Amino acid sequence: MKKKLLKLTETQAKLLEILLTVFGIILIIIFGISLGLNFPSNQERIGNFVRVLIFLLTIGWLILVINFGDIIKIEERNIKSKKFDVKCSSFYSLKNSLSKFLSKKEYKDIFMIENSLNCNIYCFLKERRISSRAYILIDLSGKEITEEFRKAYFDVCLEYLAKQYPALTGSDIYVTHILCVDKTNDITKKITERVAIQDRPVYQLPIVISLSNQKMYVSSSDYVGIKQYDKMLRIMKDYIKKQDLYL
Repeated sequence: MKKKLLKLTETQAKLLEILLTVFGIILIIIFGISLGLNFPSNQERIGNFVRVLIFLLTIGWLILVINFGDIIKIEERNIKSKKFDVKCSSFYSLKNSLSKFLSKKEYKDIFMIENSLNCNIYCFLKERRISSRAYILIDLSGKEITEEFRKAYFDVCLEYLAKQYPALTGSDIYVTHILCVDKTNDITKKITERVAIQDRPVYQLPIVISLSNQKMYVSSSDYVGIKQYDKMLRIMKDYIKKQDLYL
């Protein structure tokens, strides 16, 4: 196994990718301009040296981009999740109260997301031209959450939404995904005790609700996409504050 040369968080790696892309575009533009320049005869050697230098930098950039995954090691940083009290002790009482709350905010009627994950997944959706909102509610009560489920469920939900609502692919989408479990464990902690990576056009707020102790655990976010994260968090705080009205 190859040893990684550089350890970065996911956000730092994403920023580095952006910088590499911009740097590469600038290099290619400069190289193209240098080919069209006519240097005086007494400076032709300098001109050729500049062209070769830019060419070698471009080759080095290409090698770095192609081998990015072998050079960079992504570190998943553990963080403390935010914790709130909820007053629902069953999945269906939570679903009903959340449905009433979101209906006041003009979300569509709830619908189920078809999946092969052996669980019921519900979605509340509000479509907009510029940015859409989705609340994904996953019933895992009475079930044991697995590592395979943790890695797959979010992509399964997004793929279903993109297929059923093609217009969503042309705009930003804010997705709050709520997993309802009987008790939290090490796998659910991987969802809420790690930074919620924001990857435009998809912004996400991962939440786990433990029905046994009536607690809501919310993941924190890094500095990329923090404004979008805060918008989603404010809505959930509003729900927590007003949940008595919807029970």
